[in-house]
Amino acid sequence: MARFVTAMMLALVSALFGFFLAQTYFRDYKITLAARESGPMARGESIACEGIATVHLNDTPFAKKIVEAGSGAGQDTVSLKITQDGKGLLLLTALDIKNGSTDAGDAMPIVYSDDHYSVALEMREASIEIVLLDRENRNAIWSKSKPILKSMLTATSEFLECK
Repeated sequence: MARFVTAMMLALVSALFGFFLAQTYFRDYKITLAARESGPMARGESIACEGIATVHLNDTPFAKKIVEAGSGAGQDTVSLKITQDGKGLLLLTALDIKNGSTDAGDAMPIVYSDDHYSVALEMREASIEIVLLDRENRNAIWSKSKPILKSMLTATSEFLECK
């Protein structure tokens, strides 16, 4: 049941991500991604990604069951690498490096891949993390959902521009 709720929260965050981007960014601002001359991302290649836009959702059990949502400029910087066998995606954040980590750990399993896109999905207990990677244009959406307290969920999605 917890996995179902987490998956539903992730779907909700994805819908909110589109809504908030349309309301916040594309209404008043135009985001132009830099043109890149490099081709599709190959197996074993590492790319650096910077957050362009983010949306978050917090479900709180306090008071009258308030759900808070918001969006803003991207905050994370990550490194992505498809493993040599093409079956996993390694993700290492700038915060991990700042805290002394130099290894991304175990690869997130790639559950779908074609000539243009790869989707990596990892579920641990009640948490879910998913990366949708556009290998041809080198952009990604990174979504995370997890419980914070016994009856409080949080979910975040970030649009990443990669080089």
